[in-house]
Amino acid sequence: MTDTSPNAMHGDIRAVDSARDLAASLPQRSPFREFLKALLVQPSGLIGFLVTLAICLAATFAPWVALWNPLETHYMDALVGPNATYWLGTDELGRDVFSRIIYGARPSLSVAAIAVLSGGSVGIALGVMSGYYRGWLETVLMRLCDIAFAFPLIIIGVCTVIVLGPSNFSVGIAVGIGVAPTFARLARAKVLESMEREYVMAARGMGATDLFIMTRHILPNIAAPLIVQLATAVYGAVIIASALDFLGMGAQPPAPSWGNMLQGGRLYLSQAPIYALAPGVALTVFVVGINLFAAALTNALDPRIRTEILEGRL
Repeated sequence: MTDTSPNAMHGDIRAVDSARDLAASLPQRSPFREFLKALLVQPSGLIGFLVTLAICLAATFAPWVALWNPLETHYMDALVGPNATYWLGTDELGRDVFSRIIYGARPSLSVAAIAVLSGGSVGIALGVMSGYYRGWLETVLMRLCDIAFAFPLIIIGVCTVIVLGPSNFSVGIAVGIGVAPTFARLARAKVLESMEREYVMAARGMGATDLFIMTRHILPNIAAPLIVQLATAVYGAVIIASALDFLGMGAQPPAPSWGNMLQGGRLYLSQAPIYALAPGVALTVFVVGINLFAAALTNALDPRIRTEILEGRL
C-alpha cells in the first residue's frame, strides 16, 4: 500500500532535491573534450594527427620552411647527394630537392581540398535528398552511382583533365567527381536509418519543413560516418593527384609536385637515388598519416568504442 502521508511526500521531495544537488556538483562531461581525448590517446591517432599537421603546416609556411627557392637552379651542383647545403640533394638542374618537396605538397593538398569540398558537398546533398524523398530521385541517383563505380577513378580523372585542361583545379574537380558517388551512397544509407527515428517523426508531427528536418535533425545525427569518409577521401585524392601529375596532367613543370618529381627522378635513380625516392617517401608518409588519423577518428566518433578507450579497455 502506497504511503501518501505529508511526511512521505516531503521525504520524496527532499530525495529529489538531494539527487539534483548531487548531479549539479558532479563535473560536467564535455562531448567534444571526450572525443578529442579518445582521438589523441590512441597512439595511431596521435601519430597520424601529428604527421598530417606537420605536412600541412610545412606546405602552408613553405617560404619559411624551405631552404631555397624551389625554382632556383644551380647547374654546377646538379644531382649532388645530401649535404649541409642541400639536405636531400639536388635534381638534374641543381634545384634543392627538400625545398621542392615542401612546395610540392601544396598541389596535392589543394587538389584534396577542392575534391573533398566539391565531391563531398554535392554527394552528401544528393544522398540526403534521395534518402529522404526516395522515389525517382533515389532510383536515378543510385543508377548514376553504379555507372560511376564502373570506371576507375584514374580514368575519370584523365577524361576530366582532357576536357578542362591540365591544372590543379581540373584535377580537384576530376577527383571530386570520382568521390561524390561514395558520399552519396553513404549519406543515403544513413538517412534511411534515421527516417524511422523518433526525432524525425516528432519534427514531422510538429510541422517542420523538409529542409529544416534534413539540415537540423538528420545531418547532425549522420555526421560521424561522413566526417570519417571525408578524412578517408583526402588520401585517395592525394594519390590520384600525384598519379595525374606523374602523367603530366596536373601541376606543370617547373612548378614542383610530388607526382612530377617522381616522373623526373625516375630517370636518375642510379645517379641520385634520393632525388627519386624522397617524393615517394613524402607521399607515403602523408598517406599513412591520414590513414592512421582516419582509423582513430572512426573509433573516437563511435560512442561505444570511445567509452572503452577512455576507460582503458582498448
